[in-house]
Amino acid sequence: MLSMRFNESRELLNTEKSIHPDNLIPLFIENYEDFLRCAFNEDKEEFNRLYVHKEERQDLLSEGNEQSPYYRYCKAQIALHWALINLKFENHTAAFFDIRKAYNLLTENKKLYPDFKPTLISLGFLHAIIGTIPDTYKWAVNLVGFHGTITEGKQEILQAITYGEKNHFVFLNEARYMYIILRLIVLNDKSGAYQAVSHPGFPSHY
Repeated sequence: MLSMRFNESRELLNTEKSIHPDNLIPLFIENYEDFLRCAFNEDKEEFNRLYVHKEERQDLLSEGNEQSPYYRYCKAQIALHWALINLKFENHTAAFFDIRKAYNLLTENKKLYPDFKPTLISLGFLHAIIGTIPDTYKWAVNLVGFHGTITEGKQEILQAITYGEKNHFVFLNEARYMYIILRLIVLNDKSGAYQAVSHPGFPSHY
């Protein structure tokens, strides 16, 4: 799905759903297709058509196992995906509520399952974004319970990457993508992003 081979992905997901109809992970993966389509096509009509899937998937995921670290993680990821798309289409209020939902779910997941590394990728990204907010506006983000710094966010994503390079970790490439997006877009550090992906010791030296 991350390679945008959507037809192949759908075939695999349909097979999985037919064999294991109680598996909710396909809902989570399907959301990546909507996210990537909206992110790259920039088609408002397509966004409106796909946006209805967000709440449908969240409702279905709510029926999952609350004792699994994937429960809050998947719900948070879907909220975060649509937050980024809402920002892209300048739906700032909707984006704020999606970000708040994602932040709260990821923060809780980290407390409940501190060894669950996927949480660190998105939570680190949010912590870094919060860290870029000017001090004059920090009171506002603190008021809604947002806390985080650029350093904290970078270290969390790097922790996930380092773990992924030493263990089987299906989210390794996503963690790398998020780190580069963080350096390139959030921190506006083009040279740092290029050096990071070019360095033979990536990510440990960055």
